[in-house]
Amino acid sequence: PRTPDPSRTAVLVDAQSLYYPARRLRARIDFRALLREARGTPGTGPATAYVAEIAGIQSGEFMRALKDIGYQVKVKPSARQEAETIWTEDLGADLREAAKRYNRVVVATHNPRLAPVVAETGAVLMMIPEEAPEALCTAAKETLEIEGDLLKAMEPSA
Repeated sequence: PRTPDPSRTAVLVDAQSLYYPARRLRARIDFRALLREARGTPGTGPATAYVAEIAGIQSGEFMRALKDIGYQVKVKPSARQEAETIWTEDLGADLREAAKRYNRVVVATHNPRLAPVVAETGAVLMMIPEEAPEALCTAAKETLEIEGDLLKAMEPSA
């Protein structure tokens, strides 16, 4: 087994599960600021964003922006229930692997099905406090809140 690297933080961002809570607050997440906040000091380590590709929605620009910020992007091809289950299992497996390799792992999610993995790995949970599922909050030993500069007001529709 590898010895975890204490100087680096792995960051996993479940962008799909964060989209709707932010939208209900009429806000969008600043993924650059989120990454800075999650990494802390010295601010190094891998960052992975999990994004859903939904028919009829232009997600290519969003994925390019995430890559430009420094995220590796993993794409879920659909929002069907069976795909959602597989996606949750894959993200959970990535979280377990990151916990073996890094001393600190931050997962930004609102997916309550990840609560057992958050508890098992000791990952830091990053969430929108007004909207966070109770199961996740209970599972996490430490939380970081997505608020303030991490949330930007959405432009009003014309």
